[in-house]
Amino acid sequence: MKLESLILVNWGSLRPGEYPMGSMTLLTGPTGSGKSTMLDALQTGMTAVYQHIFSYNPGQDETNQNARNGKTKRTLWSYIVGAEDNLFARPDGAHGYVGLVFRPSEGEGGKSFTALVGAAARVDGSGDRRQAVQERLALLIIDDAELKFEDLVALDVEGNMSVVEVERVESQLKSSYPQVLNLRDNKREYLCQLYGRFRGQKLISFQEAEAAAKAWTQAIAHKPIGSVDELVKTQILEHDPHQHAHRIGQISDLMRQVHNLREEGERLKESVARLEELGEVTSRAGELYEKALVYQALLAHRSLRDDEKAAEKARLLIDEFSGARSKQQEFIAQLKGDKASHQSQLIAISAQLSGIPAANQKEQLDKRGKGAREALIAAVRDLLAAVTQVQGLLAQSRQLLGLPVPHEFREVRKAIEGVGRELAALDVLTTDIWHEALGSLQSSSEVGELRSVAWVFEELQPLAERLEPLYERLVGPTDSFVSAANTQLGALATLREKAEADEKEAFDRKRNLAEGGADYPRDVKVGLDAFRRDLPHVPVQVMCDLIEPVDDSWMSAIEGYLAGARFNFVVAEEHEEEATTFVRDQHLKSRVVQGALCRRLVRPELVPEDSIIHELKTEHPIVLAYLQEQYGQVIKVDRFETLRKTSRGLMKDGRATAGRTYFNALSDKLVFGKAQQAKARVAADEAHKQAELELTRLDNEKKSLTALLMLGRQSKRPNFEGVVVAAEAIRELERVSDELGQLDLREVAELAAKKATLEILSEGCDDKITTANQAIGKLNSDIAVQSQVVAQKEAALPARRQKVAEELQCLKLLAEVNGALSYSALEEQVAQLLEKDSGPQNLVDAVHGQIGRAKDFTSDVRELVVEYNQHARQDERLDFPYGTYREGDFAPVYGLLVQLRARVREQLEAQREIGLLKNLDKLRQAEGSFQDVFTKQFCYEVRNAVDTGVRTLKALNNELDKLKFGTDRFRIDWSHWVPEFEEFYRFFCAAYDLAETQESGGLFDEVLSPESRAVRDRLLKLLLSDDQERAQKELQRIADYRNYRRYEIWKESDSGSRVALSEWGTGSGGQLETPAYIVRAAVVTNRLKHFEKGSNLRLLVNDESFAKMDERRAHDVMKFIRDSLGMQLICAMPTKHAGALKSEFTKEWCFTRTSAEGNGEVDFVSEADERELNPDKLRELWEARRRDVRQQAQLLFEATESQVSA
Repeated sequence: MKLESLILVNWGSLRPGEYPMGSMTLLTGPTGSGKSTMLDALQTGMTAVYQHIFSYNPGQDETNQNARNGKTKRTLWSYIVGAEDNLFARPDGAHGYVGLVFRPSEGEGGKSFTALVGAAARVDGSGDRRQAVQERLALLIIDDAELKFEDLVALDVEGNMSVVEVERVESQLKSSYPQVLNLRDNKREYLCQLYGRFRGQKLISFQEAEAAAKAWTQAIAHKPIGSVDELVKTQILEHDPHQHAHRIGQISDLMRQVHNLREEGERLKESVARLEELGEVTSRAGELYEKALVYQALLAHRSLRDDEKAAEKARLLIDEFSGARSKQQEFIAQLKGDKASHQSQLIAISAQLSGIPAANQKEQLDKRGKGAREALIAAVRDLLAAVTQVQGLLAQSRQLLGLPVPHEFREVRKAIEGVGRELAALDVLTTDIWHEALGSLQSSSEVGELRSVAWVFEELQPLAERLEPLYERLVGPTDSFVSAANTQLGALATLREKAEADEKEAFDRKRNLAEGGADYPRDVKVGLDAFRRDLPHVPVQVMCDLIEPVDDSWMSAIEGYLAGARFNFVVAEEHEEEATTFVRDQHLKSRVVQGALCRRLVRPELVPEDSIIHELKTEHPIVLAYLQEQYGQVIKVDRFETLRKTSRGLMKDGRATAGRTYFNALSDKLVFGKAQQAKARVAADEAHKQAELELTRLDNEKKSLTALLMLGRQSKRPNFEGVVVAAEAIRELERVSDELGQLDLREVAELAAKKATLEILSEGCDDKITTANQAIGKLNSDIAVQSQVVAQKEAALPARRQKVAEELQCLKLLAEVNGALSYSALEEQVAQLLEKDSGPQNLVDAVHGQIGRAKDFTSDVRELVVEYNQHARQDERLDFPYGTYREGDFAPVYGLLVQLRARVREQLEAQREIGLLKNLDKLRQAEGSFQDVFTKQFCYEVRNAVDTGVRTLKALNNELDKLKFGTDRFRIDWSHWVPEFEEFYRFFCAAYDLAETQESGGLFDEVLSPESRAVRDRLLKLLLSDDQERAQKELQRIADYRNYRRYEIWKESDSGSRVALSEWGTGSGGQLETPAYIVRAAVVTNRLKHFEKGSNLRLLVNDESFAKMDERRAHDVMKFIRDSLGMQLICAMPTKHAGALKSEFTKEWCFTRTSAEGNGEVDFVSEADERELNPDKLRELWEARRRDVRQQAQLLFEATESQVSA
């Protein structure tokens, strides 16, 4: 079948009419004159403007129908209304037609028919927004008929044209032609019917029709040739990129379902384990508090009982002490009587002695001797003390020298060395002998004995001066051991203050981390505590707690880049105003994320693939929006040269850019992710231990130094002033002894002995009275003490009873809060403990210990709740606002624990009910569905497409074998695999074969080879990728069967030579253009079944391809198309390129743009001048022209040579 004529009515700017076509038709004219408009009309009839098949104006690379270099895009409807940019030749709308009249080729059977596309369109909109819109489409095939222009229009007597309305065209045509088939707007059916008629059939399958229409359309435009491989991929093998998109999406959805179910199963399993652990820890915390309250009640009961017993015991003791006091009072009365009798006898004896002179003298000497003796004893006592001090001073000095002193105490060591030098300078001191001699002075009563040891005073006299340097070195105000020790103690006190502050800071950090938070800076911790304490109804989270790292190797740089932003507070959008007001009023240094603004402004699709935020993951929508909006444009770079050109970039080594500056972004304090929090907890725990060890070390040093100091401070300066007093007392005793020896005391002796006896008896009575009075005083004191005990205990009893009632009330409230407890059982438990006197003896410490442990367990509960919630769904999450009550009474916390325990039980029941059994059934179903779709559809389709591509190339080679260009033939070679894709192909085959066998096992089992499993895992990773756009592109690349092999075209000559075209020549007009065009022609003829028996389409349309070849090759190719293929050719090219090629054509349509009035808003029309060409005559003219040019060139050359010779 060949195209006899083209009928155009209201088509663009071309004049309506009938355009006959020859066997070789040339369309010429300047750019924009209408050539492409006619070619687009041909496309319209041949494709019905079917999506992905037609391509208006393909010769100008206008392959994207959504854009046309800023001009109005070309559409069927814009052609009907004559659109030129924003002007319209038919602004009121129009009906238009494109008719293709086909006639059987010479010697071909079959009948003529006409393919007609009718369309109605209107102009919609206003101003610059006007555009052509569809009103109606009619696709018709008129069999056994060659339509005429007059069948579609009517002319009145004045020559005005009226066009048949599209909705009436069927009835209009049926009045003249009986076989009119109106397919309405069914484009698929139209193509099947149209290309079926080219084959001499009623219709063919859409797959065949689509392939033929695509091949025919793709042959129109000249395409620059890059490589042979690309030529085969893009211009020979067909691939619809949309074909697998739905399938890949379906497979991805199924895989995600499998993955999600599998993950959900694992999550449920882990969630149940977390809930079980949480339940146990929650129960343990509650039990500890319950035991603490029981102990508190026991303490109250025990205190009441002990006070009652103590009061009763005190009363009994008062009675006992009162009786003993009465007995002592009676004994004193008796002693006073005895003493009175002794005194009366003494008075009588004293009267007798007063009449004897020697007695009076002796009494005076006795007084002097007694005074001297007392002075001697006192002086000797002082001297003994001084000698003891000398012994102590020496002993302490020696002890200091023998003690190990830490190296840190340099000044102390230096002072001790000074003590040692002074000690070595002293002679041997006989302190033991001095002590013995002085002791004998105390016990001796004889004057001679006293005189014999008086030598000791001479030795003691200079000792104080000798010991002074040692004493000063030991306890002096400067350069002494004591002063050095005091200085060191001051330094230790300063160090200890710092160590104590460090320990408190380390403990606070450890406690915060133990409660589930990150390693926050102090201002963040202060702000967080303030929110939880004073604004508990506003849930606040720190951003770093909501982010997990993807690649740990980037975290130091990324966290350093985010810096303080990591610790921004995140609140719900509805709480932003309240939160920021609170920050202002409380003067906090906290920052709150603008969640609502970030979510409104964020453009995730604009985030580059190499943004740093791809190394972070979060499930919190506000945090995700904040990261994308604030840091999405920060790019990861691996070279400084790249960083130099990046306005916001980051290298893994920390070098970064922002604000047109370079800076270092490395952070050594990482907080993102549970792993870092765990590391921080370990580090904080270790830091706290080290701080405690440092504090203990300093305390031990202080104790050691204090002990040394106490040892030095015990030293006293020896005082030997008693030497003079003692020597004088001995001399006085010698004088008294001498004077007593001169008195006659014989008369006085008997009376003196009686007097002495009575005095002893009287003194004995005084001593006994004193002892009895002391006993009475002791008894009175004891009675007072016991009376006070009674008063105190009786005064405390009402409070004790009130405390018991309060503690019992606490137990009652405990039972009310926790329905699992019984108040009577708790009360009975307290009673039994009290009765058996069991339980801890120190109940106060026990209560504090139990509550302390309960708080520790509650901190664990909070951390477990945080961990559980991070993995739980929204409806499964647990609420435990422990931070609100953490610093106060534990009772509210116990209520939270009870509620939490009940919620944990509910979740355990619910999640166990869901269980892995039900989930497992769904998982198996999903896995089965995925395997079925993946293997039987995707794997099979890709494998089959690869195989079909090979069959296509084999068939094309069969066609090429029949085509000979001069002495050459061309063959396509596909024997080399692309290694990467060969692995995919083998996997697809293995997966499909596995699905087809009856053996057990599937894609997720280990039955596949290691290589296939590696490919499977790579595909699964793509199917599950969070970056779905990038994964979809990669999967479509894998699904594109054309990528699986490397392609080559071989030129085989009759001489036997064989050359690969990839090594022969490339480029526009180069040697590769000729074989490329021949191969493309073979593709078209193959799709049109040109070499099969029967009718077929013999029409090729070309837009400017030959204008881009050199003249000789263009002539050869056109002869090949005309003579070897027997094809009808319609070729468009600019006039300036057409002259040398006109000899190949039989008809020419020359297009020009002329001014016109009455053409709507457009001031021109495209005119086409028809010319019949005589190829033989044109060849003669061109050959004569070439001879003339050669002769002129020869004459010019000879003239130039003659001038040079002359």
